[in-house]
Amino acid sequence: MISIVFLLTLPYGIYNKIANDVYVISSSGLGGHFLTGHNDDTYTYLVDSPPRDTAEYVRIKTMDYMIFKQLAPKLEGLNHAQKQALYLHEGFDWINKNPIKAIKLLLVNLKYFLIPGFNIQHYPFKAWLFALTISTPIFVFAYFEIARNCINKF
Repeated sequence: MISIVFLLTLPYGIYNKIANDVYVISSSGLGGHFLTGHNDDTYTYLVDSPPRDTAEYVRIKTMDYMIFKQLAPKLEGLNHAQKQALYLHEGFDWINKNPIKAIKLLLVNLKYFLIPGFNIQHYPFKAWLFALTISTPIFVFAYFEIARNCINKF
């Protein structure tokens, strides 16, 4: 699996290493990706989502995160590697300042990773029901096989 990820990201990674002096596996970079998932707006969206038709919901859903606006002055003059380091630091800082929120966010993410369908808070009922109907058999068979392999071939 690691070699597949490495091979698929090699062209962009090499380009980014040459252009920005940092090897990244995506265009957003490690720090930016980490901070996107670890801030107050992400927490609000996933754990305590505002109603779908509000301006606050639309702002968060479009990833217009306050943390990136707050960091804008600090980013001036930094190269790509320094920006990514700052983003990563800010993400870890959020976790350190909000350990309860970080645990809740982790548990919500784990929940939606392990169950079929979408988060019902973010989709119309019919879309959620369709996704649940389509994905439930896949999850059932996958969990059956995982359990079987753990018992028989652990």
